[in-house]
Amino acid sequence: MNISLLSGLVFVGVFAGVVLIHELGHFVAARLLKVDVEEFGIGLPPRALTLFRWKGTAFTLNWLPLGGFVRPKGENDPSVEGGLAASNPWVRLGVLFAGSFMNLLAGVLVNSMLFAQMGVPDMTSVMLYEVSPNSPAEQAGLQAEDLILDIERGLEGI
Repeated sequence: MNISLLSGLVFVGVFAGVVLIHELGHFVAARLLKVDVEEFGIGLPPRALTLFRWKGTAFTLNWLPLGGFVRPKGENDPSVEGGLAASNPWVRLGVLFAGSFMNLLAGVLVNSMLFAQMGVPDMTSVMLYEVSPNSPAEQAGLQAEDLILDIERGLEGI
């Protein structure tokens, strides 16, 4: 498989995951704070199909595969009972910030898993991966896999 095609597929998959986690944050917060949700959409409208319904929420798959959305009941109409606009300002803020909070939480969890698998990076030394031919580094005698522990810096001219 072509590496740029694979990179593109990985990008789309990661982007879809980030969007799904973000929208799931809005959805869960709305449900916990007693705000009715009409639709949880993957992709952007127009709607391709309704996957299923659960507790009054339609879970849909849409034609434009960029992004997603959560449509709370009464999002812009404060006269709708049980809707987002009719809710307490703290409830509205909770629902709105939940998506960003879920992205932050996902980032912390992914980094924690990476550190658990690979260990915390050692920032006290640097190992050279390669040395370019005919470069000043090669002329100074540096070689691939050399470990640089310290760099002496002069303060002249600063």
